[in-house]
Amino acid sequence: MGTILVSAVSQITGRQSFGVGALAVMFLIGFVLFVFAIRYSKSADAAALSQKTALPEAANSHTPVQSAKAEESPKL
Repeated sequence: MGTILVSAVSQITGRQSFGVGALAVMFLIGFVLFVFAIRYSKSADAAALSQKTALPEAANSHTPVQSAKAEESPKL
């Protein structure tokens, strides 16, 4: 994708420096998206952790799931 971007911008403008500049802009956009993804991940982890600690009795009150073999009827 980077090579196509550099070559397309260079062909359109006639200057290679603009093509490389467009690639630098793409790296900058990727960096910004990466930073937002890290922030979102940390906030989602914090929200999940607060939900787990807020209701500890709800986390332990689940009933165990029976295995599939226990539900099968005996074969004759």
